[in-house]
Amino acid sequence: MSPRPARRRVVAAGLVLAVAVAAALGGCSTSEDPDPDRRDEATVSNSPLDREGVQQIEESGSARFDLRDLTLTRSDVGLPENRMGPIVGRPGGREIDLVLRAPEGEERVATSTFSATFFSSADTADAVTWFESYDTEADGLAALDEAVERWGLPREAVATWREALTGDGEQEVSLTPGVSPSGFVTQVTARGEKGAGQTHQWTVLLDPRYYEDGALERIRETGKLPTG
Repeated sequence: MSPRPARRRVVAAGLVLAVAVAAALGGCSTSEDPDPDRRDEATVSNSPLDREGVQQIEESGSARFDLRDLTLTRSDVGLPENRMGPIVGRPGGREIDLVLRAPEGEERVATSTFSATFFSSADTADAVTWFESYDTEADGLAALDEAVERWGLPREAVATWREALTGDGEQEVSLTPGVSPSGFVTQVTARGEKGAGQTHQWTVLLDPRYYEDGALERIRETGKLPTG
């Protein structure tokens, strides 16, 4: 799929975004020790996330992950056991073209900060997360309107965010998850305040329970993630 319309710019979200990234991704850093022996055939379709790989991504402005089977392992991206994924890029830094091969097609997003997160002791990633920033409230809302079709974001979720913006001060809302036409379970957390810019933290969720028989349809119908 093609990137979003040109009106969106990836911009710095300042200290607030930096703190949000650290909190969302478990305080990971890019100071992973390189281990060339872990670069096997899988990295042909997946960008390595060791120190050397992160440097290459940030210099080239390009990264890709093969999620056609909805699985990404540490060995796929050159990470040692029990290591959480690094934060790649920085708020307001160089734009990175992030390509996600999906069960049905391919997704391409523009971001300055992303991570494949390994929170659990299992060898597989829990999620791929990235951040998008918008200069104005109108641009942020327009992006969420477009996400209804692209990412399966429920329309009522956009209405929930519009309502939240009528409150005082900065708002933060994790909106109802959805299922994209490409086959990903997705969720977005929106941050911002009335009349100001917005930051959207997007996540492709990779928990196997969300993709079991019947689970995708239940998520589409109810907006609730399986817990059992």
